[in-house]
Amino acid sequence: MDHAATVAALTTDALSERVEALERSYREGHPEVSDAVFDHVYMAELRRREPGHPLFQAVGAEPDFGDGKVVHPSPMLSTDKAYTREEIAAFVTRVQNTASSLGWDADAVLYRVTPKLAICA
Repeated sequence: MDHAATVAALTTDALSERVEALERSYREGHPEVSDAVFDHVYMAELRRREPGHPLFQAVGAEPDFGDGKVVHPSPMLSTDKAYTREEIAAFVTRVQNTASSLGWDADAVLYRVTPKLAICA
């Protein structure tokens, strides 16, 4: 699908509505486009057209999960926005302790690190 052509054909109001719908589907756990397409095609075009659009100030609402708890198939551990070596080391220690408490080999735990970048205008 040529997302750039699709976006170019939308009015600014329709583009804004589409961005909101894409954000909602992402938050609900079934994204319709990749993060890269969302950021570099949809949001980039909206920013080009209306740099002060309210969507750039909004914080996406989390979906309603009832009691606020979601059961994942495996434990989801977060770095809690670690910025220093010490904070990352504390995260690794937490993961290893959790792995051990589950009877896993803590030294066999694999980590996947991906950058989360924000594009600022």
